[in-house]
Amino acid sequence: MGGFRKNGSTRILRIRIKMKSKDEIQQECLTELLKYDKAGAALSMGIGKTLLCLKHMNSNYTEHCRFLVVAPSISILNTWIDEAINHKMEHLIPHIERTTYISLNKRDFDFDVVYFDEAHSLKESHLEWLSNFKGKVVGVTGTPPSPRNSKRMDIMNRYYPIKYKYLV
Repeated sequence: MGGFRKNGSTRILRIRIKMKSKDEIQQECLTELLKYDKAGAALSMGIGKTLLCLKHMNSNYTEHCRFLVVAPSISILNTWIDEAINHKMEHLIPHIERTTYISLNKRDFDFDVVYFDEAHSLKESHLEWLSNFKGKVVGVTGTPPSPRNSKRMDIMNRYYPIKYKYLV
């Protein structure tokens, strides 16, 4: 428990705060994301946004499902496959298609769920694709757009509003 400690003539209040584990944060976030067809999460670096999304995929997995992962670069997209292998979710790999934000508008709409990694990277040029997509949408970011009334924040609020936030 916390308490007061005397430091010279100053009293210092010491408070112990139980920090949540990465697993606890991921589970809380996953529970929230699964409640919605369109949802976003703002999570600090190191929490495991990719693993969180893979767990979400696993919860939406069927024999014929199709998932699309959108990220700013090929190197980020490649980490999804590595993470699926590292966490024994190889069964998802044949169902995952990947594309960059630059190529998103060239993709069809036949996916069950689309995952936007670095979701703050979405631009107005993607609005037509997003408005035509009818499946579930999940966006994850470590840096939500600022200010809150920016165009990018408007896009996020419309297509994958932040339903869980853990930023430190």
